[in-house]
Amino acid sequence: MPSVRPPVRYRGTPARFPVAAGTVLWRVHSRQLASNAFNPVIADEHFGGGRFDSTVSDVFPYLYVAFSKVSALAQTLVREVPFTEGGMRVLPRAAVRERQLSAVELTADVTLMSLLTSEDRAAVGQDGWIVQADPSSYGKTRSWGQWLRAIAPWAQGIAWPSERGLGEPVAVLFGDRIPAQGLQPC
Repeated sequence: MPSVRPPVRYRGTPARFPVAAGTVLWRVHSRQLASNAFNPVIADEHFGGGRFDSTVSDVFPYLYVAFSKVSALAQTLVREVPFTEGGMRVLPRAAVRERQLSAVELTADVTLMSLLTSEDRAAVGQDGWIVQADPSSYGKTRSWGQWLRAIAPWAQGIAWPSERGLGEPVAVLFGDRIPAQGLQPC
């Protein structure tokens, strides 16, 4: 595992992952929120929160999406649900209560920073740890995410391979870098 702290000096070039207007993305979210609503919640710098959430050190609205229904459901609902001895996962009703699966469409081209391949991650001094870390390490991945945002002001989000969606891309979109009305319900 590389350093859990971002490097002091940086010489790499982050890879770009262009996503065209018209692309449909999927998310699982609270029924209380509109399907295209960015999350304004500021995570603690060390505890709780998601992989690349905003913190007091870097405040921005964010929205996690997947490029398929299966990845959206798997990333959100079965991320920490173990298999039973019979090879099944039992999802408690509470995990889906007051949640819904929604499709949203990009109305503008966006450019994400790619952490999809080993080469992409190496370009920013990382390996698989940053996209495979357990929730107990999310405080560290958030610190890296803030550094990645700082070195790539062009990045409108970060894409990485879903562990649970057969490697399909998943992403976090940065609400402060996506054009107004850039994400619409569909």
